[in-house]
This record gives sequence, C-alpha cells and structure tokens, in this order.
Amino acid sequence: MPIDRLYSSPLERTMETAQAIQQHHPGLEIVTRTDIGEVRYGDWEGEEISKLTGRKMWQIVQQYPSRASFPNGETMREVQARAVNGVEALVADHPNEVVAVVSHADIIKMVLAHYLGMHLDEFQRLLVSPASISTLSLGFGRPYVGPMNDIAHVTQMERERKAAQQVV
Repeated sequence: MPIDRLYSSPLERTMETAQAIQQHHPGLEIVTRTDIGEVRYGDWEGEEISKLTGRKMWQIVQQYPSRASFPNGETMREVQARAVNGVEALVADHPNEVVAVVSHADIIKMVLAHYLGMHLDEFQRLLVSPASISTLSLGFGRPYVGPMNDIAHVTQMERERKAAQQVV
C-alpha cells in the first residue's frame, strides 16, 4: 500500500519496525513523535514484571486501567489522551494522506478503543500482535476502524524465511 508519511515512537524497538517499513518505501523519512510513545511508567520503569504483579496497583492496572496512576509516571487516562491527540494532530497535518504510525501494543489498543467507543477499562480485550497492522480512516466525518491486528504479511514473511532455509 502506498504510504505518504511514516511516524514512529522514538524507542529502539519501534524504530526497528519503522525501518523495516522504510525498506519497502525508501523515499519516506521516519519522523519520531513522543506523543505516540510508550506509557511513561515512572518508578516502574525497568522493573521486572514478576516483581510488579504482587503490588496492589498491578490489579488496578489490569482490571480498572482508567483508575491507574503510575508512581512518578502517567495515568492511563493521560496516556490514552496523549496518543489520541497525537493521532488527531497527524490527521490535521496530513489531510487525505496515508500515514503509518509505529507504536506500542498498549498505545495502539488504547487508540483503537477510543475510536471504537470502548471504555478505557476494556482496552485490554483488544489484541495487537508485534508487527501487526490496524487501520483507521479519520476524515471530516465519523471515524472508521478497519482491519485490526492483521498479521498476514508476518505469516507470509515467515513462510518465505522457512522456505529459504530449506534451499540447499
């Protein structure tokens, strides 16, 4: 599919995905944006999940994320608003263009939940796999959510990789 713009969270793992996209669209510049970046976990950053699961806040994050506030970090409501505002800014900056946004699973799920009219507490019901594609159509009318969590290209690449390994 033709892409007019390519944006990415500045973290290394999203930049690697953006660079993989750029290989198929060599004329595109990757522009980083912090508003589509990962959740700012504050004091939880760098901690092992096994150490966090026993905390009371862990259960709130899992069951009622709209009430979750990370110590010295963001609230989940702030994260969703930041990401949705970032997407809306891209729409305003690039009307009638196809814009690819490379972000993180929770960010993508929160944005999709917003446009699906889902409460933030339900966003974890959505599935977003690594390197999957989810599509939004955002114009002057109502938003449309197209395919979500499309991994057909990943499956095809995996088949091609396995076939290449079998060639002697």
